[in-house]
Amino acid sequence: MPSQEMFSQNYQAYSQHDYEGPSMDNQHAALKKSNPTWANGGRRYRSRNERTMDQMRDSNKRKPTCTLCLQPGHRVGKCPKIHVIGASIIGHENVVEYADRLGNPRYYLVEEPCGDVKELIKAWMKGGSRLPPGATHVVVHKLYYSARKQESFQNSVAQVSVWGEAGMPMDEYCPTYYPVHEVAHWMANNCRGKKRKKHILSCLQTPVQEIAAQMYDYG
Repeated sequence: MPSQEMFSQNYQAYSQHDYEGPSMDNQHAALKKSNPTWANGGRRYRSRNERTMDQMRDSNKRKPTCTLCLQPGHRVGKCPKIHVIGASIIGHENVVEYADRLGNPRYYLVEEPCGDVKELIKAWMKGGSRLPPGATHVVVHKLYYSARKQESFQNSVAQVSVWGEAGMPMDEYCPTYYPVHEVAHWMANNCRGKKRKKHILSCLQTPVQEIAAQMYDYG
């Protein structure tokens, strides 16, 4: 049995030297190993499988779909088909105003028909013309005065391209000519709803007012 004197000597030797526990570096490493949340800046460490599942979940989220070309990833205002032809889409809130002004040289450039264009317009006047049932979108390229003078600009002629589903051009109607009132009628029936799936695209230019007033008088 150890004597009281030996115990006293050991205690004095222990008290004369500071006790050194594990270093701060060792403590830091131990915390990292035992607590992944602490090691990740307070966020729980996610495994590779968890990260993969998150990426798959994000990729399956619903993306916007263009109502013109029917492709995901953009809306109709950003559709490449519109920008390629230099057109602007007529919003549902502006359809009525656009239809009322269509053919009026005070608002849009209206040209005098000549050559082949004049003959095409005359052919339309003889047989009449309606937009085909498969028309989904209509692009208005130019406006022409009627081959014969009329009392209203509603009898002016619009050069248009007719597109079907997904913005695919209908070749037999690209381009073609329709009376302004027929295009306006189609717009009223197809392009006025907020969630519509049919669109009118415009490539029309603004006129020089002085020239427009001299060329044609609607009385």
